[in-house]
Amino acid sequence: MTLQIRDCRRAAQVRFRITKAEMLGPSRKYRVSRPRMIAMSLALELTGASLGMVGKHFGGRDHTTVIHARRKTAELSRAIPAFGEDVEHLRMVLTIYKAQRQAYS
Repeated sequence: MTLQIRDCRRAAQVRFRITKAEMLGPSRKYRVSRPRMIAMSLALELTGASLGMVGKHFGGRDHTTVIHARRKTAELSRAIPAFGEDVEHLRMVLTIYKAQRQAYS
């Protein structure tokens, strides 16, 4: 069984303590937009889903928003060590989760 977009979204929600409504909503506050951006970037990377599909699962966002999230996540990961650690932590959690799902399916 493969990793799904909602798995990435939920992992970010838990890690950053935000609600599903906040994750899918229009808020541009940093405490909400940062986890959303990371989750979209990881969903694109780890699920193999299209840009449009990822955007759809994050409140109907446009594919260009997902492109921006991917670029900005990479940029901030290089510039801000703590941000990069958050991204790597979520990537590790999701990779382990994916391996466990595959082992038990």
